[in-house]
Amino acid sequence: MQQRASHPIVVNANQLIKDGNTTQAIALLSQGLKQYPSLFEGWLLLSKCLYDAGYVSQAIDVAKHAEGFDPLQKEFSHIQMSMQQKSFDEAKEIATQMLEAVPHHPRAIYTLAHIALENNQPEHCVSVLEDAITNLPATPVLRHLHTDACVQSGLFSKAIDSAEAIVKLAPSFDTYWKLIGLLQKYAQHSQLLTACEAALPFAKQDNVKQSQLWLIKGQSFRVVGERKQSIAALRQSITLHPQNVDAWWALADFKDYTFSSEDKTCLEILSNDTSLPGHVRSVATFALAKAFELNEGIAPSMPLYEKANRLASPKQFEPQLMVKEFEARKLAYTQTSVKTQATLLPSTPTPIFIVGLPRSGSTLIEQILASHPLIQGTIEQPTLAYVESQAERLCMEKYGESLHQSLPRLSDEDLALLGRSYLDKGALFRGENTLFFTDKQPFNFRLIGLIHKILPQAIIVDIRRDPMDCGLSLYKQHFHSGVPFSYDLKHIGEAYNAYADLMTYWHTILPNRILEIQYENLINAPETEINRLLNHVGVNFDSSCMNFYEYRRNIHTASSEQVRQPINSKAVGVWREVADSLSDLFNVIHR
Repeated sequence: MQQRASHPIVVNANQLIKDGNTTQAIALLSQGLKQYPSLFEGWLLLSKCLYDAGYVSQAIDVAKHAEGFDPLQKEFSHIQMSMQQKSFDEAKEIATQMLEAVPHHPRAIYTLAHIALENNQPEHCVSVLEDAITNLPATPVLRHLHTDACVQSGLFSKAIDSAEAIVKLAPSFDTYWKLIGLLQKYAQHSQLLTACEAALPFAKQDNVKQSQLWLIKGQSFRVVGERKQSIAALRQSITLHPQNVDAWWALADFKDYTFSSEDKTCLEILSNDTSLPGHVRSVATFALAKAFELNEGIAPSMPLYEKANRLASPKQFEPQLMVKEFEARKLAYTQTSVKTQATLLPSTPTPIFIVGLPRSGSTLIEQILASHPLIQGTIEQPTLAYVESQAERLCMEKYGESLHQSLPRLSDEDLALLGRSYLDKGALFRGENTLFFTDKQPFNFRLIGLIHKILPQAIIVDIRRDPMDCGLSLYKQHFHSGVPFSYDLKHIGEAYNAYADLMTYWHTILPNRILEIQYENLINAPETEINRLLNHVGVNFDSSCMNFYEYRRNIHTASSEQVRQPINSKAVGVWREVADSLSDLFNVIHR
């Protein structure tokens, strides 16, 4: 397939663009395409010029119009057949030939980018698309694929920018919804609230969609500490769609929100409505249990919590798979393989990883640290898991083996590259010139070996809580995702034991690397434990850390309201009040 010579109209238009005369280029192309209406490259270039000049909707229309004059329709049909048959190499070869014949051919570029994503090469997909989008800015399908590739690469800022570009191209509820999902996931609450407001007009005829937007607004207001606005938004969500059980739960998750008798009746109806899916009834029952506990206490509410967990219990969780994963990490991260660390990067911020099981007190530790003037609190960052995936791809490309197999072969430069990637990807979540910042993702306890190797300056804090209190708190909490073991007491016990065993291993091969804080000790002797915590971080004691509950910041977890109050012992030893209901948990933990 030979490269086609560019038409003189295209050549001249490109020269005008190069000279900064986009308006003249538009005029030339518009006139020329009347004479040569089937000039595919001319339509593509006109679309780009219109987009660059701010005529976005016209640019999209022209890009769509160009598809009717694609000179390589036959070749693309062959690609479609190859893709259906999973013959990616064949499809890739055809697409490459198409680009040689017609540079910036949108379908060929989409094919190459899609294949990269299918082959678990999201960074390559991003690279292919970024050059293409410069030349084909009004092609939504490329923008959507670019957003997905940025997400899979852990390029959080770029993913948001790409989703915003899609909204600019084609504003609709669906495009706003994609952007809103990313803004919520990456905790960009100012932009999130603005996007929800902008999306509302696109949902005017749909109460369910409006309800979802008000739910997200309510959740966002809660994160930033605007309790009244949060409650008002959540109530509006329920008014629009009474079956929006996530809004009911968001109210209950304040832990001290008082439901009216009418509210409880509505929740009882939802809980008992067998026509609803089990997970919907489960969330309603969790909310009802929380309302009941507030009035009646923990013991009378346990039957409702048991019902909620039965309805929610995911069948896919298998404790032995968690144990198998942790054993594989032990085999990989040996005393020998952890010796090589990244070259220490100069003038970089120091991450403080707060790990443990959910509901152990990690948010309290984070709030205490974030109250210090030298430490910035961020979110439960998704960053490290993406870096581990990046490391897997690097090892497969460089050594033809998995990360665990390649650990002894990774050089300090390789490791420094991964450490820098962690800091770069997570820049969205912290301010400039930050000295220390928290990364409170509890499940990063799995990745302590990786943290040690790629971030030698990192500080690691493990927060422990009485496993029975922690287990009960997990059992009472509805998690939207990410904690599949929390709906079964035996599973909670298995998860705790696996976590404790892995932490024992990390302490053994990395002595003095991890500070362990016992939640109960922190409650009983806060000044002593806070001093110990700050000494481990390497900062001086600051009285603001004792008054952490006065510090206003965004808090993204289920404990957001609790850590805005002074330390108290209300949650210590609660399990004893319902010990008879927790025998399955007790027996697993103490076997």
